[in-house]
Amino acid sequence: MQLLSTIIICLLAQTVATEETLEVSATSTIETSTISEPVVVESDGVLNLLNMEELNASNFHVDNSGQFLFKSNVRSEVDIGYLNNSGYILLDTIEADRAYLHLGNNTENNGELVVYGQHLNVHMDSVENSGSITVWGYAGEVTMEQFTNKKDVCFHEQLVELKQSKGAGCFAVSNSSVYISNPDEFHPTIVLEDSQNHVYLEEISEDLVINLVNFQNVVRVTAPNDGYENFSYTNGSLILAYEDFRITLEIGSGYDSERISVENDDSGVLVSYDGSAPSKTSHETECGCALETDPPVKEAESSTVEAEDESSSTNDDDNGKGNGNQNSRNSSASVLTPIYLVGLSFVVSLMIML
Repeated sequence: MQLLSTIIICLLAQTVATEETLEVSATSTIETSTISEPVVVESDGVLNLLNMEELNASNFHVDNSGQFLFKSNVRSEVDIGYLNNSGYILLDTIEADRAYLHLGNNTENNGELVVYGQHLNVHMDSVENSGSITVWGYAGEVTMEQFTNKKDVCFHEQLVELKQSKGAGCFAVSNSSVYISNPDEFHPTIVLEDSQNHVYLEEISEDLVINLVNFQNVVRVTAPNDGYENFSYTNGSLILAYEDFRITLEIGSGYDSERISVENDDSGVLVSYDGSAPSKTSHETECGCALETDPPVKEAESSTVEAEDESSSTNDDDNGKGNGNQNSRNSSASVLTPIYLVGLSFVVSLMIML
């Protein structure tokens, strides 16, 4: 009897677990207040989530050519455990006053990820980026820990913390302050797109080389002052020498060394340049900040189903058959659930007979 009870519990648990995955293979639109389940957007699938207050997903996958469009006019909170994106993701909260976005304790981005809003609070852990990431707001903070960047990232009007960063990718910075701490095998290109940018280098313990594009006017770099000895500018390299390491800012050739200012005070070693960047330097811009909120693939039209407590959706590929493939939930669940129920009924009948 105890064994049969255990079997029943396992069957019920498996059934519930299978039903709770939201899997999208066509175009689906969901308008609800909350979703708390894993999400899979398959290739050529389009998932639209509208005006949602909370999205909580332990796993979130967007396959190649898949699209996930989150658009909300209310204060939103997004919490994703594992994020894997090979398609297109847009998190658009521009019509809301604030958004809290925890985008993965483990994140792999091979596609395009765009975050757009008024006031953003973005946190990403254990990130590996081989695609493009854009965080475009008008205020807010971005924290990326253990961030490996192999491609392109854009920050617009944000206070950014890059902790334990790696890789040789490109960062485009627009009216933002970027704090880089504890880098490890980090050789980035940083493109300073506007005059109101500041780069802070903190907790540096090994040689660090940064390709710095558009180093000019009031753009500044603040480096640690502990152990600082002197600086030099030669062959396009601005080198800050320390007792145990060197920080090399590859700003390019053609700068007037008389206009380079390096000041050591209590706040750190402040590096700036009085004037515009030379028209011709050894550097070329490798990436830039541009806000693209249109998906790369044309969206199919979709109808919308509103829900208060549970999410629901319609699928345009049903062509009006019946009520429209309600809930676009894990297609395997619709097949497997009856099997589990048949098995469950058999076990219950067997228990009654015994």
